[in-house]
Amino acid sequence: MKWTEGIDKLGLGLYFLLCIFAIANIYSVDEGLGKKQLIFFGISIFVGLIIFFSRSKFFENMSGIIYIGGVLLLIGLFPFGKEILGQKNWYKFGSFTMQPVEFAKIGVALMLANYVSGPEYNLKNRKSLLTTLAIVGIPAVVVLAIPDVGSLLVFTAFFIALYREGLSGWLFGIGFTLAAVFLTSIALPPLYVILFMILIAEIAIAISMLRLSLDLLIILGIIVVLVISYFALIFNPFILMGIVIMGGIFLIIKAFKDSIDIISIVSVVSVILFLSLISFGTPYILEKMPKHQRERIEVLYKGEKAFRDTSGYNLLYSKTAIGSGGMWGKGYREGSVTQGKFVPEQETDYIFCTVGEEWGFVGSTVLVLCYMVFIGRIYYLAEQQKSAFNRVFGYSFASILLMHFSINLGMVMGLFPTVGIPLPYFSYGGSSLLAFSMMTFIFFKLNYADKNSLV
Repeated sequence: MKWTEGIDKLGLGLYFLLCIFAIANIYSVDEGLGKKQLIFFGISIFVGLIIFFSRSKFFENMSGIIYIGGVLLLIGLFPFGKEILGQKNWYKFGSFTMQPVEFAKIGVALMLANYVSGPEYNLKNRKSLLTTLAIVGIPAVVVLAIPDVGSLLVFTAFFIALYREGLSGWLFGIGFTLAAVFLTSIALPPLYVILFMILIAEIAIAISMLRLSLDLLIILGIIVVLVISYFALIFNPFILMGIVIMGGIFLIIKAFKDSIDIISIVSVVSVILFLSLISFGTPYILEKMPKHQRERIEVLYKGEKAFRDTSGYNLLYSKTAIGSGGMWGKGYREGSVTQGKFVPEQETDYIFCTVGEEWGFVGSTVLVLCYMVFIGRIYYLAEQQKSAFNRVFGYSFASILLMHFSINLGMVMGLFPTVGIPLPYFSYGGSSLLAFSMMTFIFFKLNYADKNSLV
């Protein structure tokens, strides 16, 4: 049929597959919740059809109103929000609850797409850059004040879309460096971390003198740092200090010989001093955190067994469930951990451990591949769009999915601290499923209009 031309059948097929498989797994955990999720899915499809048969320009024209509405819903949580599990990020209407942050992400994605696709937008212009950061930053600050750390992390997904539109990659490098220094300073004494940073700076400067390609420089730098760090820590920490000192002497001599710009040297030293302050301040920051947040971070270093009665309990039984599934799993509704309800929030944030126990490594791998193909498909379609609005929204949508997917799986497997991040389409919850379904149908509607456009 002609009207079906432009509908992305692969993307929609994967959407239905993920949702149906999710309902089956939620039903395995709790029959009542499984039936409710089926109702939420029906509502999502109904809303999706309304979206699909609406005018594609509606979302671009109404993006400002949708954005403001999302921010107001977040602000309204302070006087009217219901506290659940220690976080005041829900509205409660009788027996129904609604998490506004899920819908606020849609508003941010639409508003960002609207502004970036405007004729006056230029990331090299300071006003454009500040406005762009404000669009993302205003709701992010409100989310931080709630506080909802998990959702705050998801807001960084919009920077991936902005990077596609010309945002400097240095911002990603700065963010990664700050996070790496903070997390490393938890496990190692600050002096070690500072020596590592100086060593990395010295190696980067030394390798840059070879004038090789950037990719090769990065690969060589990583190899050299890992090898030196390994031997320095295994045999004697003073080896590391000696290497740093000798490297510094060599670079000083080289600097005087080749007349290296003193401003560059001062800049490197200033960055190292700033990062050193973060490293020394990490123990103080950690001590000031709420006990449950501090323990969630410490679980990564000390293991879940050290906190088996508190913050490590979920992770301990989550790993037990996933590991017990073996290659092929125990079978649908045959998982002892799942049926015994040993893992709290197993139908929401920890739903993946149900897949691991009942469907095994093979089933888990198939699910992960489905997500990867689906997210990759969204990125691919976004790149093909003629309209900048469609492209930015598509990149924002795919990046939100990527962040949720990566953080949730990392959390369940003990690679990331426990935060309240649902697995898209899969975790139980009407707000999450409806919000992700709305983004899905908005993008596929935009893609459909783009494919049928004569422009």
